[in-house]
Amino acid sequence: MTSTRSSIALLFLCAACSRVQRAGEGGGAVLMRNLLRVQAVEIVADAGPVQEACRAAADRIARERGVSCRVLSPGEPGDPRAARIVLTGPWDPAAVLRLGILGVQVDANAQRPSFTFRRAQFAGRSDALTAVIEDPDRPGLPLTIYYANGAGILERCAPDVEPGWKPWVRIYRAGARALEGPLAADGSIVENRLVDVDAVRARELAAYVAGPARPDGIQSRAAPDVDPALRDAYLDAVARARAETVRWAGTFDAQKTPGIVLHAEAACLAACVQTSGLSAWNPVRNEVQALVARGVPHDSGLAAARAVAEAILGPPAAAWLADGAAVHGAGAWWGTGLTDWIAWLRLGGLAPGVAALVDPQAAETNSPHLIRPLRGALFRFLLESRGEGAVRALWTGDSKLAVDTELDRAFTAWLDDLAGPHRAAFESRRATRRASLLADSFLSAVGIEEPGRSARRGLASAAYRETLAEARALGAKAAALTCFVVAERDPVDVPVLLEGERLLEPVESDARVFAGLCQARESGMRTLLLPHLLTAPAGTLAGTGPQGDENGWRRFFDAYTRFVVHVGLLSELAGVDGLAIGGGMPGATSGRDDGRAASARILGWRREGWTRVLRAVRGAFSGAITWTADSRIEAADLLFWSDLDVVACDLETELEDREITLDPKPGTTLEKRISGQLFALELIAKKSGKPLILTQAGFRSGAPRPGEARDARFADDPGLQAFEIDVLSRAVRTAREAGSLRGIVLWRWSTDPADRGVNGRDRVLRPGAARDAVARALAGL
Repeated sequence: MTSTRSSIALLFLCAACSRVQRAGEGGGAVLMRNLLRVQAVEIVADAGPVQEACRAAADRIARERGVSCRVLSPGEPGDPRAARIVLTGPWDPAAVLRLGILGVQVDANAQRPSFTFRRAQFAGRSDALTAVIEDPDRPGLPLTIYYANGAGILERCAPDVEPGWKPWVRIYRAGARALEGPLAADGSIVENRLVDVDAVRARELAAYVAGPARPDGIQSRAAPDVDPALRDAYLDAVARARAETVRWAGTFDAQKTPGIVLHAEAACLAACVQTSGLSAWNPVRNEVQALVARGVPHDSGLAAARAVAEAILGPPAAAWLADGAAVHGAGAWWGTGLTDWIAWLRLGGLAPGVAALVDPQAAETNSPHLIRPLRGALFRFLLESRGEGAVRALWTGDSKLAVDTELDRAFTAWLDDLAGPHRAAFESRRATRRASLLADSFLSAVGIEEPGRSARRGLASAAYRETLAEARALGAKAAALTCFVVAERDPVDVPVLLEGERLLEPVESDARVFAGLCQARESGMRTLLLPHLLTAPAGTLAGTGPQGDENGWRRFFDAYTRFVVHVGLLSELAGVDGLAIGGGMPGATSGRDDGRAASARILGWRREGWTRVLRAVRGAFSGAITWTADSRIEAADLLFWSDLDVVACDLETELEDREITLDPKPGTTLEKRISGQLFALELIAKKSGKPLILTQAGFRSGAPRPGEARDARFADDPGLQAFEIDVLSRAVRTAREAGSLRGIVLWRWSTDPADRGVNGRDRVLRPGAARDAVARALAGL
């Protein structure tokens, strides 16, 4: 009987193994799916400092993923069902063999090890690579490799290692990406998709010029279009941040001040470094790269402050200390004085406890505009209450911060003392700013969206500034920017070394959205931000699907609260006039009750959840807040218009080509439809006691005007779009004069003036007939 049971168990085990799909059958998607299913992860590293540093990563991975995660030495027996992360170097013959598959040749010279790829030699002690391949010993599972010429770089990155899933290689020189590209199923590099990042960066920086010598010894290079006055102001901020850091950290050799590279565009910064913020520091090169753009606040020397602290004391024992020291040294956060911003967060009811602030992953699930400034506040509190020596001991790891009730109570009292004097001014700001969106005149806006993920064509680029100027020239008085935030990201695809962070931010990046909003304001336009929360990178709008039981609704509202806090704080920092926090999810926002007990319970969960969401966004943002309903149905059933400042709804009217062809008076029919929608929306607005704006009011292009033949080329077809905009503008003028309509967002304006849409029926307002119609519409408003 025992033998029979063993045979059956073996058969089941073989069957289970046979079901593990290989990467060659589906590429990275297979490896990601298998990675999500594993119950164990193993980190393999040589005994010593690197292995010890990996233990923090093991604890984090186990906690976040709900799997077992252990650290092993090379050759130690492992679990064949576990996904592996290997930290290694030229001293490991097995690693040398694996790199040979990638086309990387290793010279394990004991004095100066190096590796070569495509005749390019990487001989620096910090030169390294990361790669994800299918594990040759564990088919179907990813093997994540961190390889470096020296163990020092592995020790530094060890606490942050992650298992990856996308077959890919990234090669680093001096702490910055040099080459990267996808791998085939057999581990070989896909040649035609290999990107020479070093060459891209070199081309970007080739025209940058050295700044004049300064008495304080700070050296800089800047893009030719960086304003000298902005350059000097930024370098002065670096000098102040350095001085403040030296004051608490200790003696500093001024020659170790990082070199400063200044960019005039967010797209240029993105081409040179991987960063979510306004600046980045490369510890290997000891170089800070920062955005210094007209109309956009800079980082106030934040990255340089961290560099100086590490030059004096070495890397910090805890990640939150690096943020705290950098923010404290800068004395500001994204253009707002640090004391004012800390007070804003505290009085908005947003400040979490100390335990949340010192959590290494806090800024991944909560807004970095909340976590990082408050880490700066905690750092300053400890300096004031415990002294510089105690903080230095925390930094070096000679002492540990005891996070307990007493510390929480003392820090909270300190925050209250700091925030109290600001209360009256902030209440006045909230009272005046809520009316700023519609205060002066009719809101005649263009709705701006990126045509893709290229920073060169996106927000805050040269193309974007050009498209803003075009919109202003046509008569637009406001810009409504759209962005997307992801609630649940995919697992890390390819790990990085010493760069890049997984922060809660728009896929367009905080820096580009922030700079785009600031530049629109600088051009004289009012600004409206329309962010959307997605369930996943390729997912639908959060809230459109069923949420299930009470726990499901609670998870949804937890994610939505974090989302609105982040976009609210980003909007507050950028001085945005209005924020539209959602839309397109009537199943989550309807106030209808069909009388059933289950319906009443769900409605109660919704009311409680949206009350929490709206309280949070009010704490974060002082301007006008609305909800962008995507239809009259959603607008009619929305349960919280009374808690908002404006009623907003997309225009959903559309006439099909066939209907136009058969209708003897298409303009009359369309105008009646639009007027009917506006009348229905005005009733909702009047019932709520709120003004009304139309969002995403636009029409598809590509069809001929009534009675005209189609142009042979869709992109140049004058089309029905211009005709419909003319009709829309007549209906809007009538509604504006007779009712509560206070604004319209013409849709879709692109960040790239050369954008012609994804196809011939895209709603993009192309140059030509459609732009002429937009000019007529704006002139009439």
